[in-house]
Amino acid sequence: VEPPLPQTDFWAIFDEELARLSEPLRKVVLVCDLGESSRSQAAKELNWPEGTVSKRLTKARNVLARRLSLRGISLSVPAMLSLISSQSEASIPSRLLESTLHGSMASRKASISNPA
Repeated sequence: VEPPLPQTDFWAIFDEELARLSEPLRKVVLVCDLGESSRSQAAKELNWPEGTVSKRLTKARNVLARRLSLRGISLSVPAMLSLISSQSEASIPSRLLESTLHGSMASRKASISNPA
């Protein structure tokens, strides 16, 4: 699937909208769609129940598709997923990946140090 805009424009807009997602929604897209982890792998990596991963992934994909549409990029969720999956993990903006993973690690350390 080809981006509906020149590739650099599409990915710039996609990156902006991905960054606007809440942290949990952004994490699940980074891990599952861009990182190509299965839902069960993502559940282990994110320390979430698999059902939570599934619900958040569905919500994130729908929000991204809706926001892209508002910006003039009309892609169905399956078309968007096809386009995203054609990108490798290396294409994730490094600052976004770093900040998301850093936040995730800080959360894990806090939960280990302060168990409920």
